[in-house]
Parts: sequence; structure tokens; C-alpha cells
Amino acid sequence: MTDGLLTRMGIGLAGPSEKAEEIKLMAVELKAEGLSFFQEQYAEKIWFNAEDGRAYRRIRWRKGGDPWVKIYSWTEKGVRRHKIEPASRGESKQDPIKWAQTGEDFYPHPLNAVSSKVISDPALLLYLLSAFDPQNLKSPLEILVFGKEQVHRLTCRREKSLPLTVSFKTHSSSGVIARKTPITPLVFSIEAEPAGSPDKNPEAFSLLGLQKNIRIYLDPSGQLPIRVSGRNSLWGELILDLGEVRLD
Repeated sequence: MTDGLLTRMGIGLAGPSEKAEEIKLMAVELKAEGLSFFQEQYAEKIWFNAEDGRAYRRIRWRKGGDPWVKIYSWTEKGVRRHKIEPASRGESKQDPIKWAQTGEDFYPHPLNAVSSKVISDPALLLYLLSAFDPQNLKSPLEILVFGKEQVHRLTCRREKSLPLTVSFKTHSSSGVIARKTPITPLVFSIEAEPAGSPDKNPEAFSLLGLQKNIRIYLDPSGQLPIRVSGRNSLWGELILDLGEVRLD
């Protein structure tokens, strides 16, 4: 499945009252190497409303281990998930568009998450926090997001921070700029709680594989997210640093 095909799957997402220019696309590539990770690689694309952070569609592709593609579509009443998997080991070597094993599920929004509220995607926190003016950012900031099967309520709080050295490349129409310099980042802690019915077993919240003690670090000069840290139940404490970013 090529990036072009993934992008075309996001066409036609706007509602009747929304303009095409309000729809933005965020793509995230996550790679992990080492004995514990077995060279895991995920690609994720999210189409959303740039004005309020409302998510329209998420495509998540696991490329290593047992590969799959999951396509999530937001509706007024819930989120529909279409899952595609290879039917055999031989088929897993083919393009995902040729995989034969498919399934579909629907996850209704909880009654207390009324349709008038914006329900976003966890990864869009990277965009939302960087898009806000830090001087005018309400703290704590609360937002509803849909995880794998359930809605979560996130609380983001500004924290004190210490200097750190960043090293990444920025790709834009004007060329490639490499940056390696010490900064004092803007840091936000993320707390998650289930937003659904209390009689339903809550799923574990996850942001890029991190489940607890999550913190997002922003470069104050351009407000780019340059680090995400937290804890994973299997691998312990993890730090994800920005390597490259592409700005259109």
C-alpha cells in the first residue's frame, strides 16, 4: 500500500458545512529497533479539521511482525473500524491491498460524550499543542479522543522543564535544515481516564505506544513536538525523539 493510496483514501471526508481547506493530514512514522522490538515499524495517517481538531479518518499500518492495516472512520454515533490482514504468510509479502482477510467493527460513542463535543485522535495532541499559542493556552486543557475501541478524556498540564539538546532535520519547500542545539522545551503532562460507561472494562490508553507518565516536549521557537516520553507496560520507560519533520 503506497503513501499515495493511503492519501487518496482520505478524500471526501468533509461534511456539508465544512470546507476542503479545513481538512488537514498528519502522517507519523514510528520505528523501533532492538532485541525487545524486533524492528517494529508503524505508519499512521490522520485526516482532521484544523479548526477544532475533530478527527475524520485514521489509517494505521503495522509493517513488522504480524502485519495489518486498520482504517478508522469517525461518525456522529461512533467509530467504524475496517481491519485488513494477510490470509497467509506468503500473502503477507504482497501489497496490503491484495490481502484477503478482512473484518469490520463499530464502536458507539458513550452516551455522556454528546455529539456536540469534538472527539479527536490521540496522535493529534502533537498538532493541537503545537498549534496553540503557549501564552494563551488554557491549563489544564481537556480533550476527548478515540483510542482503539473506546473514548478517553485527556487532561494536559503545563510543567516546568529543564534544558535538553535536540537534533533533527526539517524538510520544506525551501530545502532541508539540520538543527542541533540546546533548548528549554515547553513540556506538557498527559493524564487519561475512560470517558465511557463505568460498567464497561476500560481499555488502556496509548499514545505512540506509551501508556503512562506521558509527556510531550515542544521546541519553543517553532513549537514543533521534539520528544514524547512515557512508560509502556512491556518495555518500561521510553523516549521518542523527533528525527525528521516535513512541512507542507
